[in-house]
Amino acid sequence: MAAPAHIARENGKKGGRPKGALTKMSLAKARELADKNETPLDVMVDNMNFWRKRANELTDVMQEKLNNLVEMPITNKEEQDAFVKAMQEFNKIAAHMIAARAQAQSCAVDAAPYVHPKLTSVAIKNPQQNVKIQMALAVAVTQVLEDDGPAKSKQLNGHAA
Repeated sequence: MAAPAHIARENGKKGGRPKGALTKMSLAKARELADKNETPLDVMVDNMNFWRKRANELTDVMQEKLNNLVEMPITNKEEQDAFVKAMQEFNKIAAHMIAARAQAQSCAVDAAPYVHPKLTSVAIKNPQQNVKIQMALAVAVTQVLEDDGPAKSKQLNGHAA
């Protein structure tokens, strides 16, 4: 029988499964889902692809509708009413396309941490390296300004670091 929670072992540990560790059941379920390509990442990527495909389809429909709008004659009241109706339909499709792109973007944001590593900043410990980097940057900026001429130099004077 395990020791009560208020009594610690000599090494300071209380025993038991570490917090956040998978149980045999949850590990088996995770492996089963991975074998079927049903991991959370798979679902996020599938959703991202679905919404991106839908947005592309709606973009094609919008282009077709726009081509029709450009060619529509507007010489009388009936043609004007037809044009307004076609324009309203175009706007509705555009709203759906924008929503589909937003959904694809949301899915991509959710999946990104699983696919791309996070960037971290690196501190320069040697001050000599810092001076060399600043000198290299100054040379590069000077070369760019020489290539772009005096107009670029005037533009950057107030904003240069």
